[in-house]
Amino acid sequence: MAFKLWERFSQADNVFQALRPLTFISLLGLAPFRLNLNPRKEVQTSKFSFFAGIVHFLFFVLCFGISVMEGDSIIGYFFQTNITRFSDGTLRLTGILAMSTIFGFAMFKRQRLVSIIQNNIVVDEIFILQDILDAHIEQLSALELSPMHSVVNHRRYSHRLRNLISTPMKRYSVTSVIRLNPEYAIKQVSNIHNLLCDICQTIEEYFTYPLLGIIAISFLFILFDDFYILEAILNPKRLDVFEADEFFAFFLMQLIWYIVIIVLIVEGSSRTILHSSYTAAIVHKILNITDDPALRDRLFRLSLQLSHRKVLFTAAGLFRLDRTLIFTITGAATCYLIILIQFRFTHHMDDTSSNSTNHLHSIHLGD
Repeated sequence: MAFKLWERFSQADNVFQALRPLTFISLLGLAPFRLNLNPRKEVQTSKFSFFAGIVHFLFFVLCFGISVMEGDSIIGYFFQTNITRFSDGTLRLTGILAMSTIFGFAMFKRQRLVSIIQNNIVVDEIFILQDILDAHIEQLSALELSPMHSVVNHRRYSHRLRNLISTPMKRYSVTSVIRLNPEYAIKQVSNIHNLLCDICQTIEEYFTYPLLGIIAISFLFILFDDFYILEAILNPKRLDVFEADEFFAFFLMQLIWYIVIIVLIVEGSSRTILHSSYTAAIVHKILNITDDPALRDRLFRLSLQLSHRKVLFTAAGLFRLDRTLIFTITGAATCYLIILIQFRFTHHMDDTSSNSTNHLHSIHLGD
């Protein structure tokens, strides 16, 4: 039962079906939309998800306030130092700002998110209706509709795909369109590219500040988790024998979790940017082999569009969301980790000298 349910949600032949798993997180208020199961395939805002987001945020604020009033923290359960108290305050402040940004955009900018999803559905319908590429069987178990379309399970959708391929209809594949009217084919590519750039721009406008908050809180957790683990390794007496397993298991898993979050954000945006750059190379290859003046003019227009409308994702314009961000975060975390370790050794040296001075003073008083 569970396997069939997972197979149902993990495989989709269009954008609308791929959105079904996202509707479950509407219970948290992070996906403030609902799928209208009608022939028009509309995505609409959800009042239930809006109120769920408010309740979830208020619950988070309540837990945050209780933890501040009682002075409790996870690291405080194991040991307390000046650095751990500083890290608790920093993580609390960054956490409340990040959660306010994420839920604020989810609740008050929800119409922008719905427009992003609706535009994705429009582009997907263009690929299906225009039939941009001929459907062809690549392997026995899979059928590829187009390079920009999903690969669907051939066994599950075989009856629908056979009907689609065998239906006598005018096909608009790349081969047939270019042979009959190449200018029209280039125009269609320009329109689709323009729509995709609009979607990417709207995505950046919606997610720019939430992603900044997520990356900031992830960086701080990675930095302080590294320091906690090093502190426990350098000073094993801070932990009891029974607490050591709990300590390392929790903070190692938390460290890995936030590393995975940053990698997923960076990899998704960098792969989108990389694949968008392939179009320019293909256009210039076609320019080198064609001599038709009208077609060259249309290709030059598309080339200008590609140069002026480049896909780029940033976090509030502060840094780019590409693979260089991983190197930047690694370098910054290493630098701040060294500073924290030096501060730790300086603090211990001050404590040692203070204890020695007090001991000598007590000896003189005894004499």
